[in-house]
Amino acid sequence: MTDAEVWHLDDKIIMDAFNAKCSSDVYDHYNMTLERCDVDGIKKIFYIYTCKFNDPKHKPTRRKRGLPSNTSNMGLSVQTCLHRDPRRDITHSGDPPTSGSIYTPARHRALLALRSAASKRSYNIVNDPWYKAEVEMFRPGTIIPSADTVAEDSHRLYLGYAPLVRKYFEERNRELHVIVDGWTAPFADSYLGCNIQWEDHGELYEMTLKFIKLTERHTGSNIAKALADTLDRYGLARFVHIYIVICINVLY
Repeated sequence: MTDAEVWHLDDKIIMDAFNAKCSSDVYDHYNMTLERCDVDGIKKIFYIYTCKFNDPKHKPTRRKRGLPSNTSNMGLSVQTCLHRDPRRDITHSGDPPTSGSIYTPARHRALLALRSAASKRSYNIVNDPWYKAEVEMFRPGTIIPSADTVAEDSHRLYLGYAPLVRKYFEERNRELHVIVDGWTAPFADSYLGCNIQWEDHGELYEMTLKFIKLTERHTGSNIAKALADTLDRYGLARFVHIYIVICINVLY
């Protein structure tokens, strides 16, 4: 995108998009800011790199956005700065990175799983060609996880959070309501959806506790047992105040 096309975007968004493509340790020596110039309607954006150690002898570097990344001169400038004070070598300081935009495959997978769960998005969204184009635009060459990987990560997060859910309701120690809905089909698996509703500090909350896969005949006792086992797993049975059974849909 040209400078004019990204002009309306926040400085941080523009800088994060650039930093996502940078792998050189040279940039760790600098604080990055943005400079915008609008001369006679011609918009230009420059990246300004300032020494993190405020050394007056280490002059800032000004680079036009969109030009090929070349760190040779910046690297020589960093070596000169370190020669004046070796303690400035942050590559050996043990300090964690300060930027929240650093890409890692694990962080990418975690965000995809959380988005699917929290925003109710299909795992298959990673196969959307427009999503792939967006990722390629911001970080060319990024390998996008498969839908099966996102599903597996979501399942792991679900299992990992189960003890925390149990602990929350144990500390809350009050009643809640359960909503049950089921689906059966002769050509697919059958599930029982278990939803819970509760109040906390004047706010009403609702969440899907689990989609229970039914593996036995759909008798009342089997369905009740499957639901009871799920509630017991989270320690919720003793808090149940009302059961609401919406319907059991039979699909043909």
